Amino acid sequence: MSRHFIIVSLLTTIALAACSDKQAPATNAPLQTLQEAPMQIETTPLNEEAAGDSLSAKLTAAGIAVKYRAHFDGSKLARIEETRTADNRHGEYEFYGARLVKYSGAAFSSAATLLLEFDMQGAVKLAQATPAPLDESEIATVRQRASLLRSHALAQRSTRAHAK
Repeated sequence: MSRHFIIVSLLTTIALAACSDKQAPATNAPLQTLQEAPMQIETTPLNEEAAGDSLSAKLTAAGIAVKYRAHFDGSKLARIEETRTADNRHGEYEFYGARLVKYSGAAFSSAATLLLEFDMQGAVKLAQATPAPLDESEIATVRQRASLLRSHALAQRSTRAHAK
């Protein structure tokens, strides 16, 4: 089997296994990391046709509803622009291959604005939070969200490409 098929199958299995009848926690609930929160994923394509080399979708996971636009450079994901629907806060994730190399945008557990840069091994090169001090849990949450959004965007792109 091709590696692409295995990845898509794995992501689909995880998404289906995570479905439940429970409603997502209220948006004013304390922040939970993706590992602590029940995984509930709802996906709604915003546009069936990819606009140029990008696609848009809605996603609810770990109690946070978002709209995002994923931008691709050929077959590789370059960046994701995220808008959290509950508070209209924004974040942008930049990738080099499968690696998160930069996050800029709103924090998850405070009113701070973050700027994070990572090297190719995943180590933090730059970490700034304005105005609040930066907590290690914020960095972990950014990494987890980046991984989730990246996986979802790649699965959406693959699914849409096969549907054509």
